[in-house]
Amino acid sequence: MGDLPLIDATGLTHAQCLGRECVSCRKRFPRPSVPVGQLDTGEILYRCPECQVVLEVLDAPTRRIATIPQSESDRRS
Repeated sequence: MGDLPLIDATGLTHAQCLGRECVSCRKRFPRPSVPVGQLDTGEILYRCPECQVVLEVLDAPTRRIATIPQSESDRRS
């Protein structure tokens, strides 16, 4: 799927890890269609066309790893 960043799955739901749920808003329908990265298992992560995902790149010399920061609503709960 091209040169997608490797994403750390910490904090993602099972559905997000399977590509069935947007990694930004967690919507399942319509199914998210824009690839944003992949897990080390090879699963592709997706977002909705109208969502934006901010990736924080971690310092890892041998691998490109990114995390998806929690949204403000997730931090409050």
